[in-house]
Amino acid sequence: MHSRPKFLLFVLLLLVTGFGLTLYKHFALGFPLWPGEKASVWTIEAKIEFTGQDKPALVSFALPYNPPGIEILGEDFASPNYGFTKIEQRDQRRAQWSSRQASGSQTVYYRLDVYEKPGGNQGQISQQPTAIQTPEFEEPFRTAASTLVDELNQRSSDTRTFTLELLHTLNAEKPSQNVRLLLGDRPGEDFKARLAIDLLNLAEIPARKVRGLFLEDGRRRQALISFIEVHDGKKWRLFNQSTAEEGIPEHLSSGSVAVSPCSTSKAVTVPECTFQLLKITSPHAVLPFNRAVTNRPHW
Repeated sequence: MHSRPKFLLFVLLLLVTGFGLTLYKHFALGFPLWPGEKASVWTIEAKIEFTGQDKPALVSFALPYNPPGIEILGEDFASPNYGFTKIEQRDQRRAQWSSRQASGSQTVYYRLDVYEKPGGNQGQISQQPTAIQTPEFEEPFRTAASTLVDELNQRSSDTRTFTLELLHTLNAEKPSQNVRLLLGDRPGEDFKARLAIDLLNLAEIPARKVRGLFLEDGRRRQALISFIEVHDGKKWRLFNQSTAEEGIPEHLSSGSVAVSPCSTSKAVTVPECTFQLLKITSPHAVLPFNRAVTNRPHW
């Protein structure tokens, strides 16, 4: 009679242990809950083209860092006749190619394999902001910028609403006199993003530019899309600088935090960076093994 409760307790412990292991394998290791589940793996290839000037060359490329909703399965770097270094500093990762002498048309490649985690793009980039560098405006731009920031402060209640007001103001069909002065004649999107970040910093709001790619199968020569991230004291908020829409768009691979996707020095023309995307559907159960191979030590 006394053996039945012990038996039931033993069965209950087995069920709880099995359920716990199943959840651990699914959420921590990425194993599927159901047999036959498929996952979309994306191969993103960056082609970086530039012209050497028969002198020592150095090319730097911003790499994705902890992109929300995206898991990196592997990276490859192709750089024939170039030295290569991967640099990691706080919330930034960069690939750096170098050559003692580069002449004429040059091309280096970066390839990335990723997949979208369950739950999509709900993740948040958690790095704390660095110290704000107060922008320097010359007159009459200084007065225009200060006046605009004061006006936006009056029309907003917090960091989020200040950012929304700022982006709507910069993209208005009939901008104010101060905005016209700051924007100049027909500014490009990069200049407008830089101005928005400067004005946010002037208002003592941490802000930075992020660039991302939309995961669309078969896309060739896709360019990076710029967004603005603002820290509200608790977390980073992502905004579309052109539409003032908040949040991470669906199927956007973001998290490459840099002023520019490519930067150069030492006698190299400004690189042209284009991207090619390919989607491959594979069994979900294969992904944990791919991660294990990717994360093992390399000697």
